[in-house]
Amino acid sequence: MSTPRKKRSWLLVAWFACTALAPPACCGPAHDPVVIGAAQDRYDHNRQTRVLEWSYQVRSEDGSPQPRTLNAGRLARDEAYTPFALPSVPSARTGEAADALPAAHLVPVFTGVPLPLPPTGGDPTGTRADLVDFLGTGPAAKAGVERPELQGALPDETARRYGAMLELLGSATLLANRAAVLAWAEAHGVVHSFDVADSRYQASSFADRVALREGAFWFVLFQLPAANGPPLGYSRLVVVPAGPLRQSPDKGPGS
Repeated sequence: MSTPRKKRSWLLVAWFACTALAPPACCGPAHDPVVIGAAQDRYDHNRQTRVLEWSYQVRSEDGSPQPRTLNAGRLARDEAYTPFALPSVPSARTGEAADALPAAHLVPVFTGVPLPLPPTGGDPTGTRADLVDFLGTGPAAKAGVERPELQGALPDETARRYGAMLELLGSATLLANRAAVLAWAEAHGVVHSFDVADSRYQASSFADRVALREGAFWFVLFQLPAANGPPLGYSRLVVVPAGPLRQSPDKGPGS
């Protein structure tokens, strides 16, 4: 009789085979918005990197901001995102309530995986390998916060399946500006979208955002505004599972 782990292994292998053999979506703009939702669904940080400290502010009685720092020194696990987080995660209180629950919990909100990705063999933090592991677990794994016990199926095959995308994510030249990214997308027949609904930040927080559909995922690139001069290239990545793709041949994003 198969163990649950063996059953899961076969499910992952079957999922990978289906996505690897599926024909790529045609290039052009996508019509539906790309949604960056729950922390467990989105991949926005190397899950093996420890959170050393969280800095935040509280308001004193006179309204002035007071800095606070939480020294964590541990991985950001699932429990850090739940309403009943560990005692080491600070809580906000606005007054006593009948149910005694705090008004809020401070949880980690990551800006995304730093880009460009380090090269293969020159990645001491394991960021590239962790991304490949996430892609190999499949879009329904909800593994954006904590890696499951079973590693992503067939990591070498996953790296080959997403080889062109990994090449883009590791190239400062290709990530330099929107024109370069869109030229790459057209050359590889990749669907793109500028319509991104981000649950973490307002759109004005970034100079530009573009999402690229590859396989079972959207790869969302973020360009931060520069303090002086023109914006820098795309420097952050968030990966989210992709739903059914609908396209409009007549309209681009925002039309």
